[in-house]
Order: sequence, then structure tokens, then C-alpha cells
Amino acid sequence: MRQLSRFLRAFCTTAACAKMMQHQQAWLVRTLRKQFGYYALQLGVVADFDEAWKTCPIQSHFVIADAPFEQISAVVEFQELPFASKRIDLIVMPYVLELVEDPYAVLREVDRVLIADGRLIIMGFHPANAWRGRLFGQQHSQVEALSLFGAGRVVDALQTLGYEIQQVDFYPNSGWRRWLPWLDTPFSQGYALLAHKKTSRIKLIGLRDGWRWQSLLPQLAKRNLTNKVHCEKS
Repeated sequence: MRQLSRFLRAFCTTAACAKMMQHQQAWLVRTLRKQFGYYALQLGVVADFDEAWKTCPIQSHFVIADAPFEQISAVVEFQELPFASKRIDLIVMPYVLELVEDPYAVLREVDRVLIADGRLIIMGFHPANAWRGRLFGQQHSQVEALSLFGAGRVVDALQTLGYEIQQVDFYPNSGWRRWLPWLDTPFSQGYALLAHKKTSRIKLIGLRDGWRWQSLLPQLAKRNLTNKVHCEKS
């Protein structure tokens, strides 16, 4: 897994990924500006999003990875995060699901540490576009080891966990490259999504017909009881 992290981090600096990274950096800047809370967490350092974090109102944020890169707080296993349950307000996962053998286990672990009503941001590569790297280029062996999850599968997994998908962004979002990703340069297309960890709330139901009489029942019952006591005394 650590070799895959180094591979993707190096590949994201190439010309093939440059435009997509710029697009997702701008999207993340707009998204982080609207977040709030006390603690934020970034899993993985495949891409450098330091400039985006500077715009986030959450002052305390940590960056952890599965390999000893620069400017990280700790080296961890993504399936066993060293945090207590329900402690993190915001989690950003740039290209993490591609690196692990069991993406569902990572999503469950992230769900464990995220607070109720927390926010989750996930970024990934378009699987049909990245799959082209299995047939062409020097990255054949590395691409074979990646877990290529599309936005649709991630959305399904998060909705199963009870999340509300608030936004999904694709790059590119139009043109032939959007609909024919396997013809484009490998690792030049991706997605980003924002999800909200919903909590159950009491739903207020409107009063039905006859509510005026129903609201008077306690008073009528109390009046009848008082009259009965007076009759017994007399």
C-alpha cells in the first residue's frame, strides 16, 4: 500500500493529472470555506491541498498517511485510525480508497471517528479512465493493484451507512472526455463528493382534524372529576 501511495503522489505531479488537480484544488477551496467545527482530518497525501486548508474555518486539522511523507502528523493504517469514536468534525480523503484492499472497511472506520452531523469529502479517479493505464504505459503493474471505485459505488456505500450526498463534482463535466473516459489519458479524470453524516431526529407531525377538541379533553376530564368530588361531598 505504501508503494501505491508513492506511485500516485508522483503521478499526480505529471502533466496528465495537472488540470484535474487544479480543478479539484479550486473545488476543495470553495467547499472548505463553508465547513465548521473544532477538528478536521486529512487521510493520505497523494495530493497537496495545503492552500485549500488555509481557507477552512476549522483551525485544528491533522494530516495522516500510510507512509512517512513530509508534513504529516502520523503514519497509520487507514483501517485502524488512532482516534476515539465521534471526535472529528470533518474528514477529507483524497485518493485513499484506491490504495486499500477493503475500501468498505475504511469507510466504516471513518464513519466511526466522524461526529454526528459531520462532513466527509472523498476524491478519486474515474475507474474507466484509470483502467486504461492497465493496457498502456509504464504504470501497468501499479494500476493492477489499485482499488478503482467510481463515484456511483462510493455514493451507494455512503447511503448504506446513512449519509446524505450533498454534492458530486466530476472532472471533466462535459464534452467527449466526460462520456468517453477510456479514450482519454490515464489518471486525467476524477470525481469529488461531499457527504453529510445524518443523525435521526424527532419528526413533528402536524395536528389532525379535530385537534381543538382533543386539546380540550384534559381540561374536560379535570372538570368532570372536580364536579364528581363535589357531588360526593354534598
